[in-house]
Order: sequence, then structure tokens, then C-alpha cells
Amino acid sequence: MKERHDPSSSGGIDRWPLGTADPFATSAAAGGGRRRVRHLRRPTVTFAVGWSRGELRPPDPPRGLRQALQCLPYAYRILREGEYGSLVSTGSAIAVPFMLAARSLGIECHYVESAARSDGPSLTGKIVSRIPGVRLYSQYERWAEGPWGYGGSVFDGFGLDETPAIRERSVGRVVVTFGTMRGYPYRRAVNAVHRLLPEFTTADADVLWQVGDTPVDGLPITSSNLVPARELRQAIDDADLVIAHAGVGSSLQFLDAGHCPVLLPRSVKHREHIDDHQWLIANELHARNLAVSRDADALTVDDIRLALSRRVLHSTATPFALRSDLIDARPGQVDVAAPVTTWSDREQTARRRNS
Repeated sequence: MKERHDPSSSGGIDRWPLGTADPFATSAAAGGGRRRVRHLRRPTVTFAVGWSRGELRPPDPPRGLRQALQCLPYAYRILREGEYGSLVSTGSAIAVPFMLAARSLGIECHYVESAARSDGPSLTGKIVSRIPGVRLYSQYERWAEGPWGYGGSVFDGFGLDETPAIRERSVGRVVVTFGTMRGYPYRRAVNAVHRLLPEFTTADADVLWQVGDTPVDGLPITSSNLVPARELRQAIDDADLVIAHAGVGSSLQFLDAGHCPVLLPRSVKHREHIDDHQWLIANELHARNLAVSRDADALTVDDIRLALSRRVLHSTATPFALRSDLIDARPGQVDVAAPVTTWSDREQTARRRNS
């Protein structure tokens, strides 16, 4: 039986509602960004938080910086009313207005670049790095230099189960999910998986398809543009195999459930995304043996069998550390030897305040 890690059992956002005595909030995009925050274990301000209050717009397309900046007044009000002492973002456009507002209020800010950025900071990261006083963190030591510190990666908490699983069997439960992003269909991947399904599934296999904006006309499959989050999570937990595009948030969900997923990264060449950052994610997980990554057109049944032969376990990782000194200097003047505060330290402090 697969064991599923429950982030709420170890300080996840569900146990840290906004406005509590813990003066520490996070900002992220809804969905994948929120799952990344769960692995960093903090309460969260997302597009979805304001949306539920009728304040912020629904999530915008990738790099919706102009739309994100329209949230600046709401970010200022949320942070001021919450009386927060610190703010963390895991890398999304919503970080810009929240960190501008936070620094104007004198709130300590930490920007953790997305695990998708293995070769350097994102556009958001470059913008945030110009905001005075924001501490910057890379999840990849190879480019952590200058103002960018290194505190570890969300992927460090996973390892490969050395006990081999059965590779040659046919499976009865498969989840195929290519996200819900509007305007970017991924028919190449749908075609590739459909073509191979008979070679590794039973005749009565239950296959859940979440295809987003991808048309599936002409294919004998039953699919959904959007599967409710709880239903999708349960299907992933119960599945024998997961095949997906290479989003950070969805990949973390698969690893949490013990899967070694088959990742088919979207390609800007085929107009499947705005850039090739999914290849950076997929290549990183493939190098760690936590996923099998292939171009959709090159997918084979051997790739499927390889993923089925692996299981992922939770491993012990060094707690992500934040510099606790308040830096008001210009970007680049970061004292890398400054004292650090770990998540567990902050959780203990918050619990003492609430007791």
C-alpha cells in the first residue's frame, strides 16, 4: 500500500490560517504554486484567496505581470490587516505586488525561486531582485551566487525505493493529466499515450483523462477539461501509473503519492507553452531517478515499464533555512553568513505564541 504524505500533519497551510498569531505568510500562484508552498510548509496568500473574497481576478495566463500588478492595492490591504512580520513567495507573478506592498510596510520578504528554474531566475525573480531588502533563494546550488542564496530544493525530500516493483504486468488504473492551462492544447501527448495504452493496460482498465484545452475529437476516449481537485487527488493516490506534463506542482503531487511519473514536457516549438521550463523540471527529476522524462513523440512502452518498476519514498531532507536578519540594503548586499531560521524553528515559536 502506498503511503501518502499529508502536509497538514507537519505544519502545512491547512493548519496555518491567515491572520493567526503566526506573523508569517506566503504568496504563490494557485494550484501548482500552492502545492510548492505546502512543501515549504507555510500559510499562503494566493490568487485564489482573494478570488474567493471577490477581490482578485481569477488566475491569469503565464507571465500575467500586468494583471498581477493590478492586485497591488489588495495585497497592501491583506498584508496590513493581517499584521504579518514576514512574507515568502515560491516564484510567480503574484510575488511582485505582494513584495512591493510588504516592503512598503516594512515586512521582511523572502523570495524562493521556483524549482522549475534550474538554469537561472525567472522573469519574476529578476524583477523581485530589484526590490530593496528582499532576500533571494535558488533551489539549485549551481546558480546560487551574488544576491541569490541556496537553501535546498522541494525535491530533496524524495528518494527512490530500491525495492523493484513488477515491471512487466499490465495495469488497471491510470491517470493521464496534462493540466488545465487555457490556450495551450497538447494533442501530441494525448495521441502518444492513446497509441500505447493497449500495450500496458488491462482490457477493462480505468483511465482518467484530464486534457485541459486539448481537443480529443476522433479518439475513442472519455476525457475532462478539468477534474475536481479532490477527485483527481484520489485518482492519483489509487493509480498504478501517472502520465503527465511536467509542472512542478503536479509533479510534487505524484511524488507525494509514491509514483515515479512518466513526464512529457510541453515544448514551445510546438506552441504548447510559453517557454521550455517544463523540460528543466523533467530533466531534473529524471536525473534524480524520480521520473521518466520523454518527448511525447519519442514515448515508448519501455519508458512506461521503467516508470512502473519504480516507487518513490519520502526521505529526510535538511530543513529549508531562511536568513532571519532584516536587510534594508540594495540588492546584492546580502550577508550569506547571517543567522538562519528554519521552518521548524518558526513553527515552535508560533506554537509558543498560541499556547
